Amino acid sequence: MKNDSQLSIKISLGILLLVHVSGLIGILSPYSDWFLSYTPLNLLITAAILIYDFGKPTKKFIAFLLVSYAVGFLAEYLGVNFGILFGDYAYGQTLGPKILGVPLVIGANWFVVMFAAASIANLTRLHVSFKIALGAALATFLDFFIEPVAMRYDFWDWQNHIVPMSNYVGWFFISALLIALFYALKLEAKSKLPIYIYIIQLGFFAGLFAAISFDK
Repeated sequence: MKNDSQLSIKISLGILLLVHVSGLIGILSPYSDWFLSYTPLNLLITAAILIYDFGKPTKKFIAFLLVSYAVGFLAEYLGVNFGILFGDYAYGQTLGPKILGVPLVIGANWFVVMFAAASIANLTRLHVSFKIALGAALATFLDFFIEPVAMRYDFWDWQNHIVPMSNYVGWFFISALLIALFYALKLEAKSKLPIYIYIIQLGFFAGLFAAISFDK
């Protein structure tokens, strides 16, 4: 049974690496538009693998998934339509179909990032309050690399093409709220895969961030 679990993790990790590495190379190639069109699929594959890795979904896991999606979507709705929490920005076309100005897939991304960041923080022996702060900081750190990439490739764009500090404050606040829920529900990752997901996503966006920086 243990060997089956390890094989499943290796297969999942292989798929994640294939999707993200090919995406990174493709976005930086002359075929950028084609690869960018599959960004929503990339996010859904990552979310599906994370859900599969958890095993049989418990009520608490499902609650965290649904609340993360709903809170993430609501936060984005308030940001896009009223400039609340994050600042004044608007989504482009890269992330696919939108409702009320917000891509449907964005809630799935909030779930993935929150679960991964909370799982990393949970490796420490810190008091839960410090784990929440660490997890929120990890999520916000990831967003630091996402923002320039998002503007470059039409994920979303900010007023005057400047990311306001309110965005990172908002990210930290919402992340802390959702990660606190993670610990309140006493959730735990079933494997190290959520940690690998965070590292892979960080590498993906840091790679694109570096390419954009050198291209200036």
